[in-house]
This record gives sequence, C-alpha cells and structure tokens, in this order.
Amino acid sequence: MALEKVFNNRILLADLTTGKCEERELGDKLAREQLGGAALNLELLRRFPEGEPLVIGTGLLTSTFCPGAGVGVVTAKSPRSGLVVHHPFIGMIGIELKLSGFDFIVVRGRSEKPVRLWLHDELAEVSPAGEVKELGTNQVTGRIRDEYGDMNIHAFQVGPAGAAGSPLAMISESCFGGYDRAGLGLALAEKGLYALVVRGLGNLEVADGFFPESAKLMQETAQSLKGKTGIKEILRLWAKEDSFLPALEKVTHRHSACYSCPFPCRTFGFLREDPARKLETDASNPGCLLIDPQGVLALSFLGNDYPHVYEHCTQLGVDPAAVGLILKAEGIGDKEAADKRIEALVKEKKDLINSNQNNFHGVTPWPDGGDLSAALVQAAGVFSNGIPPAVLPLSTPPFSLPSDPVEKAALVLERTALGLILGVCPLLLLSTPVITPARLATLVKLATEWDGIGEEELKAKAKSLIGQTLKLAAPRGAISEGLKPAGFDAAWAGLKKRYVEG
Repeated sequence: MALEKVFNNRILLADLTTGKCEERELGDKLAREQLGGAALNLELLRRFPEGEPLVIGTGLLTSTFCPGAGVGVVTAKSPRSGLVVHHPFIGMIGIELKLSGFDFIVVRGRSEKPVRLWLHDELAEVSPAGEVKELGTNQVTGRIRDEYGDMNIHAFQVGPAGAAGSPLAMISESCFGGYDRAGLGLALAEKGLYALVVRGLGNLEVADGFFPESAKLMQETAQSLKGKTGIKEILRLWAKEDSFLPALEKVTHRHSACYSCPFPCRTFGFLREDPARKLETDASNPGCLLIDPQGVLALSFLGNDYPHVYEHCTQLGVDPAAVGLILKAEGIGDKEAADKRIEALVKEKKDLINSNQNNFHGVTPWPDGGDLSAALVQAAGVFSNGIPPAVLPLSTPPFSLPSDPVEKAALVLERTALGLILGVCPLLLLSTPVITPARLATLVKLATEWDGIGEEELKAKAKSLIGQTLKLAAPRGAISEGLKPAGFDAAWAGLKKRYVEG
C-alpha cells in the first residue's frame, strides 16, 4: 500500500491528565481494514478505552484532490443523546490536521485546568488555555493567530457555552460554528480541552493517475450542480416559503466553498459593513460565515435579525438550531430579547430532554414536515443532525430514490457514512449522485494501490459503520411522539434489522 499518499502513518495519544503526548504508527493493516475517518475512529475507541476517549480523525481521502475531500470527523459519546456519534468538521481544519503530520488523535483523561492541544510540523503539545476560557470564539481565534503569528492557523474550539457547562454547547470551527448537534462542545470542555489548534505545512504524495481522475469527477460534479451557490440553495429545500431570503440577501457579501469542493454552499454575511463593498474592509470583524443550514433555518422566524442572532450563537458556541426551537416556542421575536435569552439559556444549562420541545433523545429535529425516512435518519442518531437527513435535489441528473422509507433512509445514512470514512463532504454527497461509490472506489484504488478495492467493499464498510455504532446505543431520554410519523415504529424496526440484526 502507498500509505504516504493518503496518511502520515501517525496516531497521537494525548493524555490530558498527565499532559503527555505519545505517538503510534497507523500501519498498513489497520488502514486497509478500516479505511479511515469515522470507521477508524470507532476502532480506536475500542483499542484505547481508558480515560473516556474522544477520537478526532481524518478520512482516507482528506487533503487529496478528490471533490469535497476536506472533511475530518470526531467520534465520541454525546452528552445530549447518550449515543455514540460521528461529527464532521468541514471547513479547513481537516486539511490542516492531516497536513500537520497527524492522522488520528485519541484524546484521553481530563485536565483540571483548561488546556489546548497544538499540532504542527509533526509536533504535539498540551499547553494552558485558561486565558481564553470566557472569550467568544472570534476573540479566541484572533488571539491564537496573533500568538503564533500565522493567520492560517485554525482552531477547533469550545466557546463560553461549553465553559459554562451547557448541554447545548457545540464545537466551533474557528469562529464560525459548525454542525455539532450532539453537545460535543460540552464533551471537550468536560475533558478540559478548550481548543485543538492546527497548522498544516506538510504534504501528501500524489499517485499516478489520481489528479486527472479527480479533475474529471470535479468537472462532472460542478456541471451537475449547474452553478448553484450559497446556503440559500439548501434552505430553499426545507423552508415552507422564501420568507428567509430577504434578510439573507440583505447581508450577503459572497459565497465560498470548502477545500476542493465545486459547491460554494457557505455564505459570508456583512453585518457591520456594506455587503456591496468590493474593496478590502477596514473592519476587523465585518460579519460571519453562515455554514449551518439547520441553525439558520431554525432562527429565520426572527426576520432581519436572524443573521445577527446566528452570529451570537456561534460566538457563544451554542447550538443555534436548539436555540431557535426554544426562542420560537417562548414567543421571542427580536434581536435584543433573543440575545438576552440566549445568554440565560447558557447559564441555565438548558437541556431539550427535560423541556417540552420535540426532540430526538435531546437533539433538535429538522422541520421535515412528517417525512418518515427523514425521521428514521434522525432517530438513528449515528451522525451529526446538522447534516440534512435527506438527499438534496440540487443536481441534474437527480437522485433515483427508492419508494420504501427504510431504503430511502438507508441511502442517506450510507452516503453520509461513506463521506465520513473517506473524508468527503456529506453535504456534497447528498447534493449530487454523480459522486458514486464506484467513482470513489476508483480514486481509493489509485491512491492506495490496493488490489481488490471496489464499490461493494466501500458500501459494506459504510453499512458496517452504521451497524457497529447503533450497537453501542444507550440513549438518554426518548423520541418525542410528535416526531413519529405514521408507520414509524415498524419502519424503525426495519432499519434496525438492516444494520443491527442483519
């Protein structure tokens, strides 16, 4: 196997109790058996059970030229649901992590004082982080970049909500929030780890034939999406009406894509600067990046105020989807009242399980209008609920969807699983059918030089990941009856049979 073309062959064991870091070889055998990403994370949880581990890893194709290959994944027990969950980070942190020289990090133990883990140039260091404990995510990001003198440093961090012990605390990708619906921000804070700081200056070798095959797939994927841009494209699929659009258009400055991705689904909003400005702004913090469709949608009832309230959530490191659910139920409809209530929710340590809000084991639901297959995906709780629980009809050709709700849910779960094993954005895989398991298998075979790797092996690994994770389930709370469409119980039994009993 050409391991150096996809991995650094390095696992980091970070013991927060002692502050010591050790390295282990990844090795060809483990990589071949588990491929990478969430599947290998789960295996490392099994191999290193001491110290309530939390594993942060990269996909087999992370940082390669494969379309959308910028994803890393955290695997841990959710403080909110009690389930083991795989949470993706989709910005630049996955790339920076792999190019820092580390493929996987097993975080064990607990520090009595806040610490950060700093990774760069194949070096790892646990250092104090007490000075940033109460700062907003934007302030922390700026301070860390100033301290190390590098604006390209990224921080995977806990905000004030995690520091306060809020169950709604989320992991933030630098200062822009993320897709964490599992309360993993609290899980990190409870371990005393307030930031994973990464800078990647390394590189991976490129296998013969890999770049042209990736470029061909990139072109075909871009053509299938037909120039669609911005978070609005995803929001339109879920919103019952376009009432969210005026407030979004009012602040939109630009759209951006993640590493090696043909779909610029992230929208940067200028909240303190003219969005039409073309010249570089003098403002140090002109606005925020809206990256979380579920969070934006949950707050959209606030009208023109919702981009500002979304930013407040990301600065506190609190789940905007849960916040929106609570604010709407409490009849709060303006920015000032919303900001005050959000601060109070953090201090109160509000938990959806003990509230009268509909939830999936404490996790905020998508407004799916009673769709059975979407309910099944959310009930499984295997992956972050920040990822849409359905395919996104954005491409031409469209997905060919099965009529059976269990099969439709399985399609979503298995494409998401494949993305989180290989390090390919699940949002992209749910947006276009062009990136098939067969095409991904071709890229994996080119990169690794494995004999026998094919579509069926990738599908089997995705199915196995879902099944193994479901078998670890020990959920808190329950699924609200209001989230169970007609036929749910029978369909849920069918889904479990497919993955757990099959």
